[in-house]
Amino acid sequence: MPPPDYHDFFGASPAKKSAFKVAEHIADLLEEGRTHTNLSRSAFFTQALRVWDAMLRETDLDEYLNTICVGVEKAMDQLIQAFELLLAEATAHYLDVLALLYMLYGLRANAGEEYTPWDIVQLLVRITMFGFIPPEPDDPPRTFYDPCCGSGSMLLGCMEYLDTSSPEVPDRDQARFYGQDASYEAYLMARINIRLHILGRLLRRQTAGPVSTSTEIR
Repeated sequence: MPPPDYHDFFGASPAKKSAFKVAEHIADLLEEGRTHTNLSRSAFFTQALRVWDAMLRETDLDEYLNTICVGVEKAMDQLIQAFELLLAEATAHYLDVLALLYMLYGLRANAGEEYTPWDIVQLLVRITMFGFIPPEPDDPPRTFYDPCCGSGSMLLGCMEYLDTSSPEVPDRDQARFYGQDASYEAYLMARINIRLHILGRLLRRQTAGPVSTSTEIR
């Protein structure tokens, strides 16, 4: 059986094709970094996720150096380059580059494990959000929850929808994003994705105003 072709994962627009190229480049960086370790591809990817998650959480330096980076010390240059590319993509759009990276890196648990293409994500979000009424300034925040969140693509789709149709909602910190998944790697990808895109939106808007950072991925 030929290997899966993920070129249509995002769609055919120039921006989406560019994002695919970036995901391929990140996969190459990870493989280059892995050659400096004794880890399997799966173990290295998990450790890379832990490093990126710690960077976004601005974790304690002692924990970062003595726990999270153990085993990948000689691959940090590649991991940091990959993180910078992920952040640049998150600043440009809401595409789920991490999900594509997971598949390009050959880490699907079985032949039936696939992440949702972005066009399908957008369609499902638009159907679900049809008739959405933004909260008034004094209303409590709206909650967005995915019980099987995978890499968080549906939550990213909701973030994109709000940013496009009701940007005042995240501006006023009135959006909460929650998710859970049985897979530890999916849990990390979802948490990284949400935090990356919150930061990306802040950078994109070039404002120090309040932006929701309320996420809970289990």
